Amino acid sequence: DHVLSGHTSAHLDDCSSRSVTSVAPTSGITSLGEPSSSRLMSETRAVVGRERELSFLEKFLEAVPEGPVGLLIEGEVGIGKTTLWRKAAAAAVRGRSYRVLACRPVESETQLAFSPLGDLLEAVQAEPLSGLPEPQRRALEVALLRREAEGPAPHARAVSLGLLGVFRSLAKASPVVVAVDDVQWLDRPSASALEFVARRLKEEPIHVDRPIARRDC
Repeated sequence: DHVLSGHTSAHLDDCSSRSVTSVAPTSGITSLGEPSSSRLMSETRAVVGRERELSFLEKFLEAVPEGPVGLLIEGEVGIGKTTLWRKAAAAAVRGRSYRVLACRPVESETQLAFSPLGDLLEAVQAEPLSGLPEPQRRALEVALLRREAEGPAPHARAVSLGLLGVFRSLAKASPVVVAVDDVQWLDRPSASALEFVARRLKEEPIHVDRPIARRDC
């Protein structure tokens, strides 16, 4: 599943002070064209026959500056979840100048702790980390393989608090969208850190694609 689903019969769950909305495509999506680059949002396909879902996604993105919000896209394999996910992420960048942090975990990497967090923060430079308390900064940098490990493995709570601090720092400059594709393949430490962050967001303009998956059958 993708933490953004297709028809707009939405249900709401608790997500800090705001909500997680779930949408699920009920039939396959037709798309025209192929991305010209392997980079996530370098190009997106033209979606045909999904005006209702795209309108819903647009309204959802409009709510991001108001405070924390989450969107879960779920459905059967091949129904078009990634296409909608890509369109939403691209609209966040191109139409609104939001900061998008994206990752696409895969089954073969589920044993690589914090690999998705490394992808999410790949383009984030040192400045947002520099303001973190030293224990959090050290733990997060070790988890991201930006610092040599010294002693025991970084404490999970320190990594999670560091991630929360980075998101809050980035959100001061512009709204932030955290986009996770195929959330069922998140490794447990990364999923736990993102869940930790989602529970503690308050008024920050951050859209967390919440890492809770209903696995496709």
